[in-house]
Amino acid sequence: MRGTLDILYRLPDGKLIVGDYKTDKELNPAKYADQGKAYEEAVNRALEEKPTFKLIHLREGSTVAL
Repeated sequence: MRGTLDILYRLPDGKLIVGDYKTDKELNPAKYADQGKAYEEAVNRALEEKPTFKLIHLREGSTVAL
């Protein structure tokens, strides 16, 4: 798998989030499950901390955690 995560950020409560921007007309989170797992694994290996993967749906202004 090859790709680049769009954003990595930390919430005020300390949780680490891997965000990936999507522009799909209708967001199908299952379509991105493997991508999310790969990004979580990469961040976990690099930072030794488990992040949460979130899709950021730009058309709707919403997020979906996987």
